[in-house]
Amino acid sequence: MMDFLQLCFTGPNVVVSGLVMFILAFWLISMIGGFGLDTLDMDMDVDGVDSILGIGMVPLRWLNVGAVPLMLWLTIFGLTWWGISLGLYAWFDNPNWGNLDDNQGWLEDSWGYTTLALFRNLAIALIPTKLLTQPLVGVFTDESTNTPEELVGRVGIAKLETTPDQGQISLTLDGVGLVLDIRTEEDKIAAGTRVVIRSYDSARRVFIVEISEPEESNSDEV
Repeated sequence: MMDFLQLCFTGPNVVVSGLVMFILAFWLISMIGGFGLDTLDMDMDVDGVDSILGIGMVPLRWLNVGAVPLMLWLTIFGLTWWGISLGLYAWFDNPNWGNLDDNQGWLEDSWGYTTLALFRNLAIALIPTKLLTQPLVGVFTDESTNTPEELVGRVGIAKLETTPDQGQISLTLDGVGLVLDIRTEEDKIAAGTRVVIRSYDSARRVFIVEISEPEESNSDEV
């Protein structure tokens, strides 16, 4: 047991063991406090994120970050990284790590080699994490959530002056009040104006609106 604990807190394993301790603490507190999977979840669709990070978000989506609850993804990744780190340290980096009289392998007692092993193990762990989380994609999706395409054609009130750079719309859908980010193609629309959603800009994650015609209304309006 002491040998195992020593392995867990030696070299590059220290950081990963700390991550596993955090994960275990989270799940313990979750069971006691009744927290859900989405307690520390991240929203991959925050307005402006894609425009700021651009292509930088693609690797995260490929790894299914955001497609499954963050803490579930982190648990799978953390345990995978931990297992790979312990295994490689004991059998490759320092096969004689428990015997100080023997050669300690290629991983010398230095920050440089330790850091190199740490990031090597992290990179390797991403591959099985991707494979293990792939079957979970869509399992935790809320099917009751309306898609952007379903909101096209809805009529609401502009809460702010709406321009190609800013704007919000207030509308009611199935009895639930919604506030959405909107933009115009070119013109400005005064706050309080009745507008209709014409399309959805997936690149900016905003709805494109224009002033509604008098006869346009929502089908569920009384």
